[in-house]
Amino acid sequence: MNKVDIVICTKNRPKLLSRLINQVKLFSYNQLIIIDSSDTPFKFKNHITKQITYIYNPKLKLGNARQIGLKKCSSKYVFFVDDKVILSSNCVSILYAFLENSEDINILAVSGKMIIGYNDSILNKLFSCSKPFLEGENGGFVLLKRKEILEIGGFNKKIHYGEDVELHQRLSVNGKKWVLIPEATASYKISFKEILDTMKRHGYGCREASIIGNNMLKMVIKIIGRIFIMPLYYGFKTKDFRVFGYYSLMNLYLLFGFCRG
Repeated sequence: MNKVDIVICTKNRPKLLSRLINQVKLFSYNQLIIIDSSDTPFKFKNHITKQITYIYNPKLKLGNARQIGLKKCSSKYVFFVDDKVILSSNCVSILYAFLENSEDINILAVSGKMIIGYNDSILNKLFSCSKPFLEGENGGFVLLKRKEILEIGGFNKKIHYGEDVELHQRLSVNGKKWVLIPEATASYKISFKEILDTMKRHGYGCREASIIGNNMLKMVIKIIGRIFIMPLYYGFKTKDFRVFGYYSLMNLYLLFGFCRG
């Protein structure tokens, strides 16, 4: 994939950025560009800094950061990936192969399926039993045709959140396409604290908050049903409330065992 530059926009997530840098080093690319709007600059330790362009500006909005990264690139394609994303091993190559071989000149962007995940705490595992998919035109990881995207103005540098949605809308207005390739997958690792921070910054109707909130509600209903309602039903049916305790403990074990898996 010698026609691809990779751009990472990051803010106050040095551990996740370090993880992502180590991951993309395994891919083939021309250059890696990091746009950092954190409160303090990132410290490169065990990273190979060759082919890395690092730009630090704590005042950048996300749309502006992406636009700067796009303009710094020189390859035919630009792969944008968020610092919280864990890519599958063949994710980039699948998107690259699709764009490179597509005969539809109106396709300017391709992205894949995003799996919402959580960090490794017990509470987060409990509410991640049913991991939903984010399907559609999301900018968590997306491969773009650099020249053509710049020709329609690139990213809106005034937008801090939803710059990917705005770009998709502008592509549609101009008769261009942003295509979903379901075979290309990635995980989007978040925690409850990050959900709350996102909700504070962008409102309770933001995409991540609504998906996670819906997932949590389903899990609460499932817990109440399996630990209380179903055992209570069998307790009344058998007229032996030892059955209630047995079923409650059994379902509690199975539920948390499933969450750990």
